[in-house]
Amino acid sequence: MSRVSKKLRKLARQERSPMKRTLAQLDAWEKGKNVVLNMPNSNPHETKKPILRVNAKNVWRKHEPYIMKTQS
Repeated sequence: MSRVSKKLRKLARQERSPMKRTLAQLDAWEKGKNVVLNMPNSNPHETKKPILRVNAKNVWRKHEPYIMKTQS
């Protein structure tokens, strides 16, 4: 098993654009995985918490696959 230096892992993570990260989160959410989003804090008085971690289930709508209805 080869080891990869911490620098290289960090660089690989930084090369990922924010749009690719969001698309990966959306794909994981559609598969039913637990996705956590980073949101700016809406309360300006909480200076110790500028960014909050929020569950995607609370932000995005519930994912349901499209089901075509047929008339009978």
